Amino acid sequence: MTSPIADHVVAIGLDGFAHEVADISEALAHDKTLAHEIEKGEKKAAIEKEVIDTVKKDDKQPDGKLILAEEIAEGHISWKAIKLFITGLGGDLPILVLTSWMGGLVIMQASNSFSVWFLGLWGSQYETHHTSDVDAP
Repeated sequence: MTSPIADHVVAIGLDGFAHEVADISEALAHDKTLAHEIEKGEKKAAIEKEVIDTVKKDDKQPDGKLILAEEIAEGHISWKAIKLFITGLGGDLPILVLTSWMGGLVIMQASNSFSVWFLGLWGSQYETHHTSDVDAP
């Protein structure tokens, strides 16, 4: 992709040292891997261009509607991803995180149920006691 504007190529070997080559054609003559990569890139670019051209040709004329049908996709979470999340939250003790989370849910539901029950108990005292006898803040 940058061959038209590149002045020289710098190749780094497996030993970690940089080797400078004068121009791209000389680099392609010496390095078969680089030549293979460039050839693969050119083939991929040609295929992408064909795909883009076919997509443009297959476009239908708009029918004047502003709203199109929505594509619905369902996602699925693997156990590996859930385990990674829980381990990220709890570190070495993921069972403690799960236990405290479940305990928090139980406490939250119990407090919601208790508050409804207590409101009913307090309201029912007006049926059995005189209004001045009911303790209200």
